[in-house]
Amino acid sequence: MNVLVGPDPTSFPSGGNRYNQLLMASWERLGGAFRQMEWSDWVKSSFTEMDCLFFDSLYFDELAALPDFFDRPGEKFFLLHYLRSFYPRDEALLKSQLKVLEDFDAVICTGEAVFKELAILNPSLSLRFCPPEQSRPSFWRRTEADGGENAVLWVCSLQAVKGVLPMLQALKSEAKALRDRGVEVWMVGSQREDDAYARRCRILLDELAEEGVLRHWGALPHEDLQALYARARLLLSVSLFETFGMAVQEACLWSLPVWALEADYLHWHKSRGEVQIFPSVSHLAKALTKL
Repeated sequence: MNVLVGPDPTSFPSGGNRYNQLLMASWERLGGAFRQMEWSDWVKSSFTEMDCLFFDSLYFDELAALPDFFDRPGEKFFLLHYLRSFYPRDEALLKSQLKVLEDFDAVICTGEAVFKELAILNPSLSLRFCPPEQSRPSFWRRTEADGGENAVLWVCSLQAVKGVLPMLQALKSEAKALRDRGVEVWMVGSQREDDAYARRCRILLDELAEEGVLRHWGALPHEDLQALYARARLLLSVSLFETFGMAVQEACLWSLPVWALEADYLHWHKSRGEVQIFPSVSHLAKALTKL
């Protein structure tokens, strides 16, 4: 039995969780059995025999609460979706986190840029770069006529690292031009965040919704998100840091153009889809008024 310790994908839809589901599906196709458990359930479990344990980076801080973690049976693999020390950069925290990762049998990096950086920062780590495997949807073939709606898809959560607030402010400054052009931004992502940053974002979200230029769908199951890929004209990506960028990969698979701000995680995607880089959110918002 293989166990993946990660959040429930039905209550915590995210790019990292989407990767976890793809990983388990690939493993099961090779004949392995998998079970996904949330941290609290796994801690209380009585598993005594495991072939492999995959540990989601979301629970990194909880490792300190389980001193015997590395004494438990089975090979242990760390799924590096995100570490707090990466952005904003915290060198002292990063050093201590990399030290903990040395005890894992391997660190699975979902992003190429992070993989290369970690190899330099800590050569003693056993690293694997494993981009998610997804195939082009077989039930849809995009054509020029498919983008009938002037909708722009934006997949993100209300966090500073996702670059949300500056983009919302840029959209606000171009709201009239966007409305006159019939452009509507479809934002998909969780509203769980309840800090000062998220509250500031929600004020602008409400204002833009009232002006008819933004619709916030909230968190959606993956199959519902796929329907929006099929209908949108392009994907917006202004994140300051991503380990991989699942939404960008899926947009490329849908032959959906990606308009983005420059970031390291985009390098892997540029050769696999139509990715256009803009120098700032104001340039990007202005370009949206010309759709």
